[in-house]
Amino acid sequence: KKERHRWTTDKHTTGHKNWGLPTGKANGVTCVDLDLYGWDDAHPFLDFIGGTGEPLARVVAWAAAHNTPAVITGHDGAHLFFSHVPELKSNPNTTLHIDIRNDGYYVVGVGSKINRAEGKCAPADVGTLGFYRWATHEGRTLDGRTLAAATAPPMPADLLDWLNTHQQPKTKTKSTSSKTKDGKRYVRYIRL
Repeated sequence: KKERHRWTTDKHTTGHKNWGLPTGKANGVTCVDLDLYGWDDAHPFLDFIGGTGEPLARVVAWAAAHNTPAVITGHDGAHLFFSHVPELKSNPNTTLHIDIRNDGYYVVGVGSKINRAEGKCAPADVGTLGFYRWATHEGRTLDGRTLAAATAPPMPADLLDWLNTHQQPKTKTKSTSSKTKDGKRYVRYIRL
């Protein structure tokens, strides 16, 4: 607490402070990072969650209906928080614009602000405020800035299935063949 106070009040630190929230086992949370700026109305995740309206409004409504803490990012995307799902691998997905942030990663925390002139999005794509802010579960924080694992619900089984089908990297197999001593072929598969 004393260190956080120093970080936020030190006169030698200038400008806005940004916060990082470690994900995975370290904090007991897994984050589904939805980069909505890369989506259109036909995005498969929108089909999965249902509803009508703008993508961000649909995601926030789904999160609220599932008692899921959600943050609107500075790019008007969303972070959905669940209790740690060890079998879900951290993985950026540039096709679907859905990233999993789990063991060994972090997400930008509530209260942080992005610079409209920097980053991977054009200034016009930066969120309405540029701030990371709660969409659901307003004020559910631990130590003022971070999400408590106790407030993050388990990931719904249908969402985990959807992510495993659409977002997670597929295990590739390679066929190898060789002949046995008696001249018969056999095939074996190895995981890459």
